[in-house]
Amino acid sequence: MSKYDEQMKRWDAILGDDFEGTQEDGLKIFFKHLKSNLQLPCEVSRLVPAMDSMPRHREGKGIAEKRRLKSRP
Repeated sequence: MSKYDEQMKRWDAILGDDFEGTQEDGLKIFFKHLKSNLQLPCEVSRLVPAMDSMPRHREGKGIAEKRRLKSRP
């Protein structure tokens, strides 16, 4: 079985074999499924921006700032 077939099997299990809605409807159902079934390894309290997306050089921030941000709870 190809990876595509495996993926379609998982989608069918979530949406049902005879799903005829729009892509937007399918995504809403999928995200609802994830929200009710996904278990994270820890409690998520907030999101921190990815370090690579921060404009360090432009604002003169370097390694010390990166370490400071990483050490925040």
